[in-house]
Amino acid sequence: MVKLDEEARWYTYKNMRCILIWQVIFVLAAMVGGLEQLQHSKITRDYLSPFSTRASVTPPKEVFLVDQY
Repeated sequence: MVKLDEEARWYTYKNMRCILIWQVIFVLAAMVGGLEQLQHSKITRDYLSPFSTRASVTPPKEVFLVDQY
């Protein structure tokens, strides 16, 4: 009975470690994907970049053209 408990504990530890490793891999992949998507976004490049020449001085024109009908 004691041997069965030790074996079950070992398998539980092994499964938890495997799940933790896969969680870290998925979180890193999501972060890389999000950063890549932000780099290719035009709004982020034009208005949110600290090194941009027109960094959030004027909002885009679409803001003013909402209710013109």
